[in-house]
Amino acid sequence: MAASTRRLGDAALARVLGLPAARNDYTISPVRAPMRDGVVLLGDHYKPVSRTPRGTVLVRTPYGRGLPVSLLNGRIFAARGYHVVIQSVRGTFGSGGTFQPMAQEVVDGPDTIAWLRDQPWFDGRLATLGGSYTGWTQWSALIDPPPELRAAVVVVGPHDFREAVYGTGAFTLGDFLGWSDQVAHQEDGGYLRRAAITAGAARRLRPALEGLPLPAAAEPVLRGRAPWYREWLSHPQAEDPWWEPYRAGAAVERVTAPVLLVSGGVGATPVMAMLHALAAQRSPRAVWWLQAARTLARLATIGERAGRVFTLENLNTAVDHPGTPFARAADTLALVEAVGSPHLRMNLDLYHAQVGEGNLIQLVERALPLVGEIQVADVPGRREPGTGEINYPAVAAALERLGYRGVVALEGWAAGDPVLALERFRAAFTL
Repeated sequence: MAASTRRLGDAALARVLGLPAARNDYTISPVRAPMRDGVVLLGDHYKPVSRTPRGTVLVRTPYGRGLPVSLLNGRIFAARGYHVVIQSVRGTFGSGGTFQPMAQEVVDGPDTIAWLRDQPWFDGRLATLGGSYTGWTQWSALIDPPPELRAAVVVVGPHDFREAVYGTGAFTLGDFLGWSDQVAHQEDGGYLRRAAITAGAARRLRPALEGLPLPAAAEPVLRGRAPWYREWLSHPQAEDPWWEPYRAGAAVERVTAPVLLVSGGVGATPVMAMLHALAAQRSPRAVWWLQAARTLARLATIGERAGRVFTLENLNTAVDHPGTPFARAADTLALVEAVGSPHLRMNLDLYHAQVGEGNLIQLVERALPLVGEIQVADVPGRREPGTGEINYPAVAAALERLGYRGVVALEGWAAGDPVLALERFRAAFTL
């Protein structure tokens, strides 16, 4: 591409993205980084034409060095004073070796940074950038954080790949069969050929999605081009040491440079990010929380596809459900917040909340934006309103004040005449 054409394209993109104007020109040249085992990884070096460069941005990717990464990561940053290295990970797009997803990056990431240190243009300031797999390449390189690191930007990138594969308790079939098929074909022909392969993926993958056993069902589809898929299926146990190279939780504890975490999609919320961080520190309760939140996130995805809303009910452990995890209203609300989907809402049971926690009006005020349904009964005895200690007219007034127009249901037993019980229920919520 001619420099003048490239500059016009860069300027147009900057206007679209609302970026400041470019401050310098840049050159692009191929680079070769040797790993400790002699394998050479290929990359492209975007070198700013500037006497005052701003440091180096490293992007390590399995998806090639062309569009869109060349434009959005290479050219944009280089035109604003940064050295940029976009590297193809082992076994992809001309880099040597055999592609072993995720596990190889624990070694190759630090080796690439060691190579950077020897480059005459590297000034000791390093940032890493990328999403999805390229987010993982960052976490794995930060298990032993390099002293040169100034910042990392991780976009929807797992730090524990075993949890990504089996975090709900079952193998994440759709995601990782589809990803394996995509990677197996990503270097087949040109853009049109790859587009045709992608367009036919749903039909091609159906036998592997519906057949059993899973490894055998996938073989006619993957045809030996994704051997890692069978390996993942062969190691379902969380405690299996085979997964150690796929875990970078230590990076969460050790990195001291600023890290920007960008998440998206169902279940990508600040609460979920916090759960991931705690789980990385091997907190058993956080691991349970994370598994519960991920399972609910998948349920919300099913609801989204079907046009339905699921509700999660709080319970009490003091009387009716001893030993039930995450049963309190505060726990249920936190899980719904963590998932962050309109297709998962809280079923706020005020009987259970009173038994376990109390402060019902304060709870209603806190939870109402995430409530899909309210259930009531009095305490003790779980009978109709007016037979116990809960001031339901005050609760009804609070719901009216807060603008609640959803369902209020009676879940309990009649103290006597069922018709009279329903009348008491109606009277308590008639203002």
